[in-house]
Amino acid sequence: MSAASKAAIHAIIRSVILFGFTLYILYLSEKGALNYYIAPRMELYVKLAGLSLYALAVQQAFHAYRTWRKRTAIPSCDCSPAPAGGVWKHAAVYLFFLFPLMLGLFTPDTALGSKLVERKGMNYAASSNLQSGGASPSQGKRPEQQAAPNAADQQREQQGNGQNIDDAFPHSATESQDTQPGAADDAIPIAPQQDNRSGDAPEADAVQPPGSTLEAPVPDSEPTRPLSDEELNALFPEDNVLFSGYAKYARSVYNHEVIEVPEHSYTEVLTTLDLYKEQFVGKTIRISGFVYKPAELATDQFAITRYAMQCCSADAAPYGVLSFYPRAATLVEDEWLEVTGTIRTAVMNDMELLALDVQQVRKIEEPSDPYVYPNFDFGFE
Repeated sequence: MSAASKAAIHAIIRSVILFGFTLYILYLSEKGALNYYIAPRMELYVKLAGLSLYALAVQQAFHAYRTWRKRTAIPSCDCSPAPAGGVWKHAAVYLFFLFPLMLGLFTPDTALGSKLVERKGMNYAASSNLQSGGASPSQGKRPEQQAAPNAADQQREQQGNGQNIDDAFPHSATESQDTQPGAADDAIPIAPQQDNRSGDAPEADAVQPPGSTLEAPVPDSEPTRPLSDEELNALFPEDNVLFSGYAKYARSVYNHEVIEVPEHSYTEVLTTLDLYKEQFVGKTIRISGFVYKPAELATDQFAITRYAMQCCSADAAPYGVLSFYPRAATLVEDEWLEVTGTIRTAVMNDMELLALDVQQVRKIEEPSDPYVYPNFDFGFE
């Protein structure tokens, strides 16, 4: 085989590979699956890369055609020499590009789930990166915090029930509710503890379709007193520029009856709640994510989890909120939930964490975009 013929064959192979990558990007874009692999702000660059790959594929195909025509017209022509190296060397080079292309074409496009959480490492403390350098925000004192524990202690003394639960997670769900300012004892319908320990899932729960609620709606509880602007400024002082945006957001949502954790500021809101978790204890939040139940958690615990992506799926990191739910054994890993619960704290591996006493669980469909992304405007809105 002449050198020109070999050069034409190599050009055809390159054209096919480049055109394959172009079609794969087009396929993911049309299917709406690009967000499984890259952040939305990177999609434009990937599509432009697809156009560049298409142009290169056309150029290689045209080069192969010209080389083949010259070989036919001038058999002795050596103007398009073949790449140096043996067959196995060339095969290895082309397989290096073909393998990821085949992997993408013949494997299902799915979002990252609980199976990869352990490999990536769960982040239960959203503010840990912010405070890794030793910095921490100034902590104010909530006006009700002084009165509420004393009232709870008095109630325990009257009932002759002053015993503390001493385990890895020192506060039971019921105890946490007792410490909430203004919370009524019957405000949160949590199933009896023995349901969780037995691990038996109620039959109705097993067939609940997305959108159904596993717990009864949370009844209205006694409203807590809204804090004034002066009290909020004292509770969340803005004396550190690193945390000023979080303090500002904390003040803006503190008086909300239910604090939402929105998609567009998911990690920022979690970071705010984690930075000021002591101040937010007793507040109600609503958050969505998939279920993650590692072996180290008790049967009444799970993590409501989302992956936060900066650029692409390779840098996606799981963020979870430790949730206490007596019927956690009935939940299935990777199913998507909207959880409403009361903020509390818990200790895991000698670290105090933001945690949740679950009040209400609602099954939801997996979002079209299961990941959350950094909001670079947070704190400046």
